[in-house]
Amino acid sequence: MAQLAAEYQGQRLELTKNETRILACLMKKGLCTKEELVEDLWQNSLYVDENTLYVNVNRLREKLKRAGAGEFIRTVRGVGYRL
Repeated sequence: MAQLAAEYQGQRLELTKNETRILACLMKKGLCTKEELVEDLWQNSLYVDENTLYVNVNRLREKLKRAGAGEFIRTVRGVGYRL
């Protein structure tokens, strides 16, 4: 099984599949709406609570914070998230 990880300033961050997808979307677009992220992460699910996305983003933020990138992901109120 392939490991999902990112590296920041020489520190390796072990990421979940969802964390990797969130980070990839943000790196590709710079700004991702909540709807884009939910569709990308859970495209086959009938219903996903917005809180589920919030939890995944916060886990990713915590991992980035431990690596020294604490303010890397910012919330854009009413829209989504940006780098």
